[in-house]
Amino acid sequence: MKNYLLILFSLFFFTSFVLAQESAKKPVKDSTDIKSKKPKANTEVYAEPKTVEEIPIETPTTVDNGVQFSMAGLLLGSLQNWNDLQTDGSKLGFGLSGDLFAGIILDDMYIGLGPHFGYNFWTYSKTISGVSASSTTSVGDVGIELGAAWDGFFITLGGGSSNVSITAESGGESQTVDIPGSIGFKRVGFGWYDGFAIGLAFISYDDEDIPNKLNRMEVNFGWSF
Repeated sequence: MKNYLLILFSLFFFTSFVLAQESAKKPVKDSTDIKSKKPKANTEVYAEPKTVEEIPIETPTTVDNGVQFSMAGLLLGSLQNWNDLQTDGSKLGFGLSGDLFAGIILDDMYIGLGPHFGYNFWTYSKTISGVSASSTTSVGDVGIELGAAWDGFFITLGGGSSNVSITAESGGESQTVDIPGSIGFKRVGFGWYDGFAIGLAFISYDDEDIPNKLNRMEVNFGWSF
């Protein structure tokens, strides 16, 4: 019995000694290592899922406004060169004219037709032996014109008939002679407009029976509407 107890005590003592030696060989954990192994905090911020708004894409559509009716007109004054007059004096004349068109707007172009009215005159004066004499030729035009306008530019084509009168003054006395009948004319004009209008016109007359030829060129300026 004593031998049995002695063997058990010896085994217990030997086992305790071996365990103590194994424990001494293991490294001691530093407190900083323990802290560094703390679980990381979840720093991710929760974001709600984004919803994508669908924006409808509008495709350009061409609007056809069709043909539009419109009124237009010109009111012009003019400086004139009566270039075919048989005189050695000044050929400078003056005039007023007006056009009123009724027409259509097609795309960016205006086309109209309407009446044309004009009053033009040229005066010639001369002093002979101390006596002053003058002669004034007046021409009234009435006709029809076709007009077109686009991008600030206009052109007119037309014709009609004219009445011509000549007034002569000498020594304080005057006499007016009306040319019988009417004289045909043709007119071409063009210019630029933007409220204010400026342009050129050329007028020719069927005036074979008149001593002074009435053909002229005009520099026009005035208003467009």
